[in-house]
Amino acid sequence: MANNDDDDYMGDLSRFLQPHELLPSVDNHVQKRSFDTSELSKQQRKKLRLAQQQKEEDQNRSEGLGSAISSSNKGFKMMQQMGYKPGIALGKHGQGSLEPINVDVKRSRSGLGRDHVEKAQEQLKAKLAEFKHDMEKRKQAELKSEFQERRKTSWKGRKIVRDYIKAQTALQHLEDVQSSVELGQSHKIAMLESTELKNVSNENIEESVDNEDESEEEIELQDLQDLLQRLRSEYLYCLYCGCQYEFSKIPLQKQLSTSGEA
Repeated sequence: MANNDDDDYMGDLSRFLQPHELLPSVDNHVQKRSFDTSELSKQQRKKLRLAQQQKEEDQNRSEGLGSAISSSNKGFKMMQQMGYKPGIALGKHGQGSLEPINVDVKRSRSGLGRDHVEKAQEQLKAKLAEFKHDMEKRKQAELKSEFQERRKTSWKGRKIVRDYIKAQTALQHLEDVQSSVELGQSHKIAMLESTELKNVSNENIEESVDNEDESEEEIELQDLQDLLQRLRSEYLYCLYCGCQYEFSKIPLQKQLSTSGEA
């Protein structure tokens, strides 16, 4: 029982470790943080120093290229011995370069000529994108034009069908009246208004138009013209005037019209 009352000597490590060894993780973290800070400062100093060097190099290069070669220069003396004179172009016949070759300093790590290749690729991509945009715009315009043309054609076709149905109605009415007259009934036709002949309502006409669209037989413009000509020649009736004339007094513009427009 006495042994159980004693403290666990392995639970208290302070008996065996020095005070500075008790928190090694904290010390290491602080050291690592200070090391990172010093490295970051060193990189910043290196970057600033490199930028300053490049600035000085550019300035010295600009000053050197902007000033003429001194006559005491050995290379200049050699060129004079070969016949060169200041202000004239290089070459035997003076057709060479007159201005110094432009110095282009390459600071990036890409290969020689890579910048020009990438620039050409970017220009090509831009041209392809512009061409694709123009083609898409042109395609949209063509689709819009085709849609409008189809609607216009559909409207004309439906108008032809409506006029054909009205002409059939008028012809049937005139034939019925003529049959009644021939049977001896007291019917005298001097003038027939369009409302009397067009006894088919708009709803019935639209229904008839829909039925004609569903049917296999299509009504062409020539069918309408033949029916109008029959009304004019046999009954002196003009569908678009809405009346029956005496003798052959249908106005010429109405005779030639198949659209209801004078």
